[in-house]
Amino acid sequence: MSNGTETINHALKGLAQVGEKDGRNHIITQASEHVAVLEVCKALEKCGCSVSYLPVDSEGLVSADAVEAAITSRTICISIMHSNNETGALQPIEEIVARARKAPHRIFVHCDASQSLGKLPLTVDSLGVDLLTIAGHKLYAPKGVGALYRRCTVPDLPAQIHGAGQESGRRARTENMIHIVGLGKACEIAKRDLAQTAQHMLAMRERLHAQLLKGLRTRSHLMRCNGPKDNRLPNTLSASFYKVEANTLLSEVSGSVAASAGAACHSDGVHMSHVLAAMGVSKDWAMGTCRFTVGKGSTAEEMDRAAATLAAAALRLMPREAQGGEAEPGQGEDMEEVKLTRFTHGMGCACKLRPQLLEQVLGP
Repeated sequence: MSNGTETINHALKGLAQVGEKDGRNHIITQASEHVAVLEVCKALEKCGCSVSYLPVDSEGLVSADAVEAAITSRTICISIMHSNNETGALQPIEEIVARARKAPHRIFVHCDASQSLGKLPLTVDSLGVDLLTIAGHKLYAPKGVGALYRRCTVPDLPAQIHGAGQESGRRARTENMIHIVGLGKACEIAKRDLAQTAQHMLAMRERLHAQLLKGLRTRSHLMRCNGPKDNRLPNTLSASFYKVEANTLLSEVSGSVAASAGAACHSDGVHMSHVLAAMGVSKDWAMGTCRFTVGKGSTAEEMDRAAATLAAAALRLMPREAQGGEAEPGQGEDMEEVKLTRFTHGMGCACKLRPQLLEQVLGP
């Protein structure tokens, strides 16, 4: 398939169609799921399906007990990601599968493992899932290729792309053999080097974290990490800088550091990540959240240089009142709306100011 998003569409929409035959149109997922799953679920709701969006705890983990409690006689599918794309939090997939198997009727478990493949030992037999999504670009395969594993006991899913009869009628299109071979080779290399790669990524992530704290010096309490301390991907660090606008911070360091912000730009403003919102992270922290990921080619020198650059920029951008003592979430100005500091990038686009913020920006 062309990417992970397409495999998710094929899996969830296909299962919804399978469930229509006997009136089972209920899907269970969780609030911090990847937007590819959440948007498919929203689309299915418009078509008559019901969806349970389960809450997560402060570490971003969903409870297997909550999943089991949400199961009804109409449940056709549970879709929970293996690891979170923002925090790296690892969900209890094996336990969730075990709870699903206790139901009196067959419930299919779909798992988006795009983030985990190539970073952790991962087999469909150990997980026990019925369907598994992977995306090639997450493990150095070409962009624009993905795969959906379907256990042989899962019914054939209806095609979501119609046309000719390629892939036994499952997906109409001419196969992209170069990308398919590239994905296969990437998986082969990932399996061969898995232990070494995971160990290296973990060492680089921990070094980046330690060097960030060192760079912030006496203000290290103004940075915190999101997600579980240990139960997460070895390459992912979600760090929040108190009352620093993440988009502005990343603009400051864009010449030397590439990362993503936990605040997304929309037509009506800049909003915190739905993942952080589901975890209950306050806006003062969430709007200053950056996701850093390291790779198998990352070096200690790069981690040190990136941390020093980021820490220096964060210190420049931190409000003076925040630097005086311990950060208290909820104090100070509301960070739901982002104000002008050095760049307007933090307000959505570098070419426009939001009228509702001009008064605050210009002052009396």
